[in-house]
Amino acid sequence: MITLLLTRPLTGRETADSAEVILRALSDAGFDRETAARAYITLLNHVLGATSWEIQMTAVYRDPDRRNRPDTLPSSRYPTLTALAPN
Repeated sequence: MITLLLTRPLTGRETADSAEVILRALSDAGFDRETAARAYITLLNHVLGATSWEIQMTAVYRDPDRRNRPDTLPSSRYPTLTALAPN
């Protein structure tokens, strides 16, 4: 579903209703039209991206063989990832 949302335009009454509420709140908070529109797109992209990430991580945690384990990476190439890996 998220892949579909990310690749198709969001249209329809429900989308317009939610956009209206969010854009009104941003405008009421003092944002000008352009900044409110940019903030709305940023929020929308964040929600869709975070949802996509959560779905992906749920699948990864169900199947340990799909995990990219930082502790198995070469530390010479990935010093930050390996240093942050849980012990």
